[in-house]
Amino acid sequence: MKKKSLIREINFVKNNINNYKFKAVFLILIINSFYGIFNVSDNKSFFEGMLNIYSSPWVIAILSLCIFINTINIYDIYKNNYSLINRYKNKIVFKKEMSKVLILANTLILLISIMLNSILFFFKSPGLFDFNLYISGINIIIYFFYHFIRVSIIINLLSLFIYYSLYIFNSITSLIFSILISISIILYPYNSIIITKFKLFFGYYISYFNFENITLDINFSIIQYLILIIIDLILFKISNNIKKDWDV
Repeated sequence: MKKKSLIREINFVKNNINNYKFKAVFLILIINSFYGIFNVSDNKSFFEGMLNIYSSPWVIAILSLCIFINTINIYDIYKNNYSLINRYKNKIVFKKEMSKVLILANTLILLISIMLNSILFFFKSPGLFDFNLYISGINIIIYFFYHFIRVSIIINLLSLFIYYSLYIFNSITSLIFSILISISIILYPYNSIIITKFKLFFGYYISYFNFENITLDINFSIIQYLILIIIDLILFKISNNIKKDWDV
C-alpha cells in the first residue's frame, strides 16, 4: 500500500514537471543560480562559496518564492481534477496526500538548485577545495549540508503554510503571502552579528548562520521547526472546516 502511494505521489510530481509553470520556475532557478554564483568571491572554496550562496537573503528569497509558486500551481492543477479527488475518502486524506506530493516536488526543486549552483561553481572556480575551514566549531563540509537541510526543512514548512492557506483563502491571497514572506527574508533588519539568544524570525535560520556555537545553532533551529509545525497544524485544522465547491 505504501509503495502504491509513493508511486502515485511520484506520478503527481511528474505531471507537475510537465506543466508550463514549472518550466518557468526552472528558468527562474537558473537565473537565481547565476546571481548566487557571481556574488561569491573568486577566492572562496567550494563549500565556503556554497554556504555563502545558501545564506544569501536574495538567493533564499527567490528560491522560496519559486517553491511557493510551485505549491500554488500544484493546488490549482489538482483542485479541478475531480476524478482524482473522488478517489479519496475525504478532504483530510486528500490534503495529506497532496502535502507529501508538495514535499517531494519541493525537494526536487531544492536538488535542482544545488545541482545548478554546483555546476556553475565548478566552471567559475575549478579545483578550489579547502576541507580545513570550520563554522560554529565543525567542519565546513558537515556544516554546509546541515545548513542546507535546515533551509530545506524551513522552506518546506513555509510551503505547507502556503498550501493550507489556499484552502482558507484563494490563490491570489496565498500568492501575496508568498511574496510577503520572500520580501521579508530580504528586508528584515538582522541586528545580531553573533546569535546568542533565540530569534523568532525564521529568516535567521535560512539566511544567517553566525551562531555562538553549534549547540545553540541546533537547539534554536529545532525550536523554529516546532513553531512552524504548530502554525501549519493550526492552519491544517482551520482549513478542514472551510468548504470548497470541489471538496471530496
